[in-house]
Amino acid sequence: SQTTTYTVSGGIGNCSGSTTVTVTVNPLPNVLVLPSNPAICKGESITLIATGASDYVWNPGNLQGASFTVAPESTTTYVLEAVSENCTSSIEVTVEVLEIPIADFDYEQQASSYTVNFINNSANATNYFWNFGGGNSSTQQNPTFGFPFDGVYPVTLIASNQCGSDTIIVNISVLKLNLEELMQSNEIRFYPNPFRDNVFLEFQNNVHLAVKSLELYDISGKLIYMSISGFNISETEKINLEYLEPGTYFFRINLKDSIFNIKIIKI
Repeated sequence: SQTTTYTVSGGIGNCSGSTTVTVTVNPLPNVLVLPSNPAICKGESITLIATGASDYVWNPGNLQGASFTVAPESTTTYVLEAVSENCTSSIEVTVEVLEIPIADFDYEQQASSYTVNFINNSANATNYFWNFGGGNSSTQQNPTFGFPFDGVYPVTLIASNQCGSDTIIVNISVLKLNLEELMQSNEIRFYPNPFRDNVFLEFQNNVHLAVKSLELYDISGKLIYMSISGFNISETEKINLEYLEPGTYFFRINLKDSIFNIKIIKI
């Protein structure tokens, strides 16, 4: 295991003699390859540099020299044989080839709510950015988000890694039986729907006294109109909405113990 001197003695009759021999043990080359965890984007190249020996041979390629430039199409393992003072060491180096991300996802709406679970099916990505509209976003891999009303919402996912990013936009449908909620109460009436300029809210049995707020949202969930309980809400409330662009909106009536959501259409 280390350099050692051996002595041998021999004789013929009364005559004898001896000699010595030294066996020199050279250490194996202590080889280091940099970078230690090489990774490249597909289409790029990288130079591997070895130290710790006098001669080097890289395979595949059978290339001699301390440095070795490679551009593999896929993740590849290279074997380096390093020689120093007739002693050989070998080391394996794996160059990881990273692919451009591919963004993809599915979604599933929770029962009886506007909450949606997102299932991330992206490939080759390490980071994620979700945009749900209305200034709402997430960096979770599989987020959950609650939308304000029925509607079709464009959801954006950007999947990225150190090599780049990919973007997908999906229009998701969020549906809930809001009309059924409204029909459970005969104490609130909303008309006309569709409308052009003005809408009317009729409250029976002093329900207007329990109103905490009236809110109007566009299809992206942005609040565009609100009146609070400090506002003198009457039994028949007339609201002028002639300034709105034609489209779909959502009216929310917040009572002390319940909420009613109404989809309305401006024509």
